[in-house]
Amino acid sequence: MKKKNILFICTDQHRKDSLSFYNDSTICSTPNLDKLANESVIFDRAYTSCPVCTPARSSMQTGLFPSTTGMETNCFQNGCATHELVDSPIILSRRLRKAGYDPLYTGKWHLGFGSKKDADFVSEQLIIDLEKEHKWSVKAYEEFGTVPTEVGFIGDDFPGHGKGGWHFDQFKQYLKDNNLELEIENTTGHKNEGDHSTVGEVKSPIESTIEHFLVNSSMDLINNSISNDKPFCLSLNFWGPHEPFFAPKEYLDKYRDVKIPEWGSFNEDIKNHPRMLDIIRRREQPWDFFENTLRHYYACISHIDNQIGRLLSYLKENNLYDDTVIIFTTDHGDYQGVY
Repeated sequence: MKKKNILFICTDQHRKDSLSFYNDSTICSTPNLDKLANESVIFDRAYTSCPVCTPARSSMQTGLFPSTTGMETNCFQNGCATHELVDSPIILSRRLRKAGYDPLYTGKWHLGFGSKKDADFVSEQLIIDLEKEHKWSVKAYEEFGTVPTEVGFIGDDFPGHGKGGWHFDQFKQYLKDNNLELEIENTTGHKNEGDHSTVGEVKSPIESTIEHFLVNSSMDLINNSISNDKPFCLSLNFWGPHEPFFAPKEYLDKYRDVKIPEWGSFNEDIKNHPRMLDIIRRREQPWDFFENTLRHYYACISHIDNQIGRLLSYLKENNLYDDTVIIFTTDHGDYQGVY
């Protein structure tokens, strides 16, 4: 019996209540995910292993709790015992290979910076931040590290968090090869450490976005795999809707004048929750600050939904849809002004 292909789609910091199949009153539009949900099993009681990027993703790759992997906070931050995903027979890529799959990967990684710590903008920035600002040497990791292709995956290496993916050389080369120029306007110029409120408007064509690039990369990876007559497991990891919320104009226009009611807990007295006193909350900001952020956030989600639809159409056009198990998830949610 021929093995089914697997398409694993993961978004980042994606609120459950922005999806209509969990919240029928949401104003966020996701028609492609809605249609997929109607054909799927929906898990109502699925929880992240940890509501932080690296720990959650380490569990996805190993099946283990972050307390076991040692990746208990974001890599190369205080509190993280293991800063690069340890390669072993139990990690997903190795298990997939053993089962006869081509393990394909593109998009956000955030499980290490790889063995070449100065290979790109993001890695170089890590070294600057740690050694110059925090006086923390990365010498012990200079020639050791893991990115997807160093642990058995086939595809793209985007070290670290990626800061939205907009700065990587592969994306810049894609723009150049396709005579595209990325144009982002109206970006916010201020934020506090730990905030997730950077917004911007992509005025250039949809084809110039990182999300469009990732779906193109996904289709290329699948094409190469099926030419080998092997089943594939593609892990497509969007950086969004995590900030920076750089939303394409045509999707931002859908929400630009939409009124978003305050969360029920927005004005709740934090003194009623003493365990949360140390959590950063933008108490100095009125609701319209979050309302503006959410408009961009929802626009990014709708844009990602459209790109997922484009990938699903590709599967159908190439007679792969019925032979592919499709899994959609996120690493964790996003407060956006509410506890």
